[in-house]
Parts: sequence; structure tokens; C-alpha cells
Amino acid sequence: MPRKTKAARLFLRTRDGRPSVYVIKDNGAEISTGTSNADAAEKSLGLYLTEKARKQFLDIDSYAPKESHEVTCDDVLAAYIEGHVPTLLSPESVGWRVKALLPFWGAVKLSQINGQVSRRYWKYRDGKKEGTIKRELGVLQAAINYCYREGIITSAPVLVMPKVDVTEKRWLTRTEMYWLLRGARSLRPDARQQATRFIIAGRYTGSRKGVLLNTRLDMRSLTSGYIDVEQGIFYRGAINQTKSNKRKPTVRIPRQLGVFLKIWKNNGSRWLVENNGGLRLKDVKKSFESAARQAERIAAENGYNLDLTGLTPHSLRHTAVTWAMANGGDVYSISGFFGLTVEMIERVYGHHHPDHQSSALAAIEGKGRCVDGGPDAIRTRDPTLRRRVLYPAELRDQWSMFFFSSVISGAAPETPNLFPSQYNSLP
Repeated sequence: MPRKTKAARLFLRTRDGRPSVYVIKDNGAEISTGTSNADAAEKSLGLYLTEKARKQFLDIDSYAPKESHEVTCDDVLAAYIEGHVPTLLSPESVGWRVKALLPFWGAVKLSQINGQVSRRYWKYRDGKKEGTIKRELGVLQAAINYCYREGIITSAPVLVMPKVDVTEKRWLTRTEMYWLLRGARSLRPDARQQATRFIIAGRYTGSRKGVLLNTRLDMRSLTSGYIDVEQGIFYRGAINQTKSNKRKPTVRIPRQLGVFLKIWKNNGSRWLVENNGGLRLKDVKKSFESAARQAERIAAENGYNLDLTGLTPHSLRHTAVTWAMANGGDVYSISGFFGLTVEMIERVYGHHHPDHQSSALAAIEGKGRCVDGGPDAIRTRDPTLRRRVLYPAELRDQWSMFFFSSVISGAAPETPNLFPSQYNSLP
């Protein structure tokens, strides 16, 4: 009867004339840990077993799809990072969210995922915004769905996401924009240039932060967008950009921004937003927050109460869309310019448009034609009146006085004559 294979284990290997060293013995092979310290060797063994399990899990050619009780969230995240994350536009953002997920979800098996466990994670991340928690859980759900599509697992459990209110976005009024620019201009020279350029570009293009920070001036690139300053065209996407749900349409540059672009280009700038050394910025969050704090301070010194709580770099995008709608722009044109769906424009920003619900208001406020039997019609049993009727102004006024007198006094005055003799014969 063949001997049962032993699991991977540590063994202290002694060597003549050299220090002893721990090795990992596994199925006839020896892998040196490079240390004679038992604790360090144990850590090496743990890393070895983890890597071995990951490789076995990812070897889908030799292993059949696994049941949910055999797979942990750590396994699916490892498969997702190995097979799909490198193809994404911003793989580093996935890494940050995986780092937040692992302490809670790492050892949880897929069979244990349900609504109750999902809500426990919400409490575990207490203090974080609902949007942050939803994006983190979205990475785990994407990893589960990826493994299911690849045939690594037999079923894909569904996580319960927190609800995020997207009906109203933080945007700037024109007064707030004025103070924000003053705050940016009061920063130290390097931060001043970064914040000022970012705010101006964000206000006039409504582009996302990542797009603005990755845009060159008059220099085409395979990896970044660029602006043709002379022609006034903004190519938001790179030439070989990967297709994404976040659309980056090519648009015309607004006239006001074009003036700034020509100045920046003549000063030797290569990037839309850059530091004093002409280098591209990785992030503008700190300088933007400093500009907001300075704006509140300067406004207070001038007797103006300014509250920029909740303002983020993305608020400039909401501001640009909101102002475009408030100026009466066409919904379809605005949708194409900012890379948003018409449904999103109407649901989130539609109430800012001057024509929003104008027909409904006209129907409620107006006086004019109505059809007998409708909500605004005067009820009558006369069959000759079952047609479209234009009620005379005197008759409408009588009914208005009758209604409001009843409401104010609580007593019904004498009912007006509905159809005086001069109105009996309708045309």
C-alpha cells in the first residue's frame, strides 16, 4: 500500500561548515527559507502555502469549478487581481479597495455571503460614506462575477449594497465659485497654479478629475488626452484608451477657457494642470481642499458667511452641468458634451432647467379651454355641452369668487348662475 503524502512542513537542514537553515519539504522537493530563525521560517511556510493554494485555485485547466463552500473571498479576489485587474484603466483604485475588504472578507466563504453579512460590513466600515462602502463591495461583487463567468466557481452570490442618494449633487453657485477662485489665488505659488487651473478647467469643461490631470496641451499621446489649443478642441480620451462606462467625448472648448489655454501654452506649459516645474500632478485633492478653506476664511473677513462643506473636486463637474441646464441648454446637447446619459441629466439635473415642468405649470396656472368631464370642467347634465367649451371670463370669475369665499368664510354664499341667458346658445 503506498505511503500517504505528507503536507508541506519545515525541516532544519544542517550543513557542514555552514550555518543551519530551515527548508520547506513538500512532495519530495526542498525550498530554502534562507533563515535559521524558527519564527521567520514559519512566516515563509505560511507565504508558501498561500501562494501554492492560489496557484492551484487559478489553475482552471486542471481543476473543475468549485462549490461556494470551498472558496473564500480571498480566493476570488486573488483570481480577479491576477486575471482581470491589469486590463482596467485604473488598477490602483482596485488595490485600495481590496486592501479595505480583506480584513473583513478574506476568510469568509462564498456560501456565507448574504444580506446580514453585507450589512455587518457596513457597520464594520462605520464612519465611511455610503458611496465608499458601495464601491468597495462593488469590487468584491465584480470579482465574484468574474470567477463565475470564467468557470472557476459554480455560483455567484449577490452582495447587498447600501443605498446612495444621487438625486441631488453638491454644486457651486456663482458667488461660491468667485470665493473659491479667490481662495485658490491666495495659496502658495505652487499650490496656487495647481488649484486655479484645475478649478477653471473643471468649471468650463465639466471633465472628471482624472481626465483633467491626464491632459496635455497641443501634444497627442497614446496614453493621455490632449487639447488642440488653436482649433479649440478637447480630445478627452487617449488614442488607445480602453473602452469604459465613463465616456470621454471629444468636445469644443468654451471661448473663455480658450483664452486661458493660449496664455498657459505661451508660458511653456505642457500639461493642462501642472506644478511650477512643469510636471504632471498625481492628485489635486490637497490643494483643492486648501483653496476651499482659504475661500471660507477670506469670505468671513469680508463679512460673507460661506459654507463649502462637502465640496470635492468632482463638484466642479456637477457645477458645470447644473449651470448649463440653468442657462436653458438642450438636454441632448448637454448629454453629449459631458458624456452623461439623457436619463441621468433629466433625473439629477433636470429641475435646474428653466423649462422644467413648464407645460405642467401652464396647465395648472392657465385659464382656457377644457373638456366637460375633465378635472377643470363645470359639471352639467346638459348633453348639448359635451363638447370643447371656451368659458367666458365673467363666468370663470364668478366661480373663483364662489370658491374662495367658501374657503375663507366657511359658509357657502349664493351659488352663481352657471349659465346666464346670454350663454345659453353656444356656437
